[in-house]
Amino acid sequence: MLLSRDDWRIERAPVRQETPILPPSRLFLIAAILLISIVVSSFVANRPLHVGTDTYSYVNVFNSLNYGHLTRISEPLFVGIALAVGSLTENYKFFLFVCAMILLLFSLYANHRLIDRVVMDPYRGRYITYLAFGLLLYSPFYFNMHVNILRHGMAVPFLLLGYIMVMEKRYLAATALLFASLGFHQSSLINVLLAPLLVFNVRFLVLLFLALSAIYLTSLSGIVLGPVFSILNLTPSFESISEYGASTSYYRSGVRFDFWLFTTFFVGMSLVAAWWNVVTEALPRILIVSSIPFLLFGYISYSDRLLVFTWFMVSAVAACCAAKILMNCDRTFLFVVAVLFNVATMGIFIGKLF
Repeated sequence: MLLSRDDWRIERAPVRQETPILPPSRLFLIAAILLISIVVSSFVANRPLHVGTDTYSYVNVFNSLNYGHLTRISEPLFVGIALAVGSLTENYKFFLFVCAMILLLFSLYANHRLIDRVVMDPYRGRYITYLAFGLLLYSPFYFNMHVNILRHGMAVPFLLLGYIMVMEKRYLAATALLFASLGFHQSSLINVLLAPLLVFNVRFLVLLFLALSAIYLTSLSGIVLGPVFSILNLTPSFESISEYGASTSYYRSGVRFDFWLFTTFFVGMSLVAAWWNVVTEALPRILIVSSIPFLLFGYISYSDRLLVFTWFMVSAVAACCAAKILMNCDRTFLFVVAVLFNVATMGIFIGKLF
């Protein structure tokens, strides 16, 4: 029996295109972050004890906590990590590896979230992210976060993520991240208290930055802040901050014009990037608010510790500014250059460890 022509017309259901959970570019980014973190963390953990002024101190802290001895370290998240690692192994290198992994993973993720939040063109943001990763690994400030000011360094990416959440009005997530930063280092408190300033527009924050800079550069910061803390019945806190590092004779105190100029340069560059429409005004707003602790207390010894948060973002600012020029190049060429640049800076970072 033959079928009619109409009986042969069987409508085929349209083939359903399965959308991947993550696009290839995002998967590559995740794989790059994991690979960089594992490789670099392994070398950080196996560095000689003489690399970094505080390396030996953190090894002693790890051993002391796991043998029940008293230490000067009280931040709960850092102590919790040391105790958790100690319950698995007494090998301090594994502890340093875990700390380095946390610092690297959250640093790279925080830079990615910052660029994703502030860059005007999402496609352009991918290349800026890769460039920022390489610049971060090249940064001497970031290297110091791994081998010297470890707890302070681990707090910084959580501060940045918290600031981003504030700007996105995700206040519950912001609160959790900002308190997480306190769990690594108590110095984050002043940055946490300043987070509400992020709601102000960039013009107000620029004026605030200029006013505080004038007070700082004329050595009036301590004179102005003293009565304010006295009114708030916080004189002991003010004295504690002002006397920080005073017993260290070899480290400079007072106005640090070099620190102020370096910081102001990158605040200015972020404003230029916003004017170029490469980034939104969110980038200069975060930079300005993060630099306020230095403008208030930058006369103390070790005042560069007050700028760790701001200087952490220098690589992202530089990448955003460079992107204005680089985005005219071929995309494949940019991708290859970005990968090679990351490999080179990762090699430089590892070379400093030995």
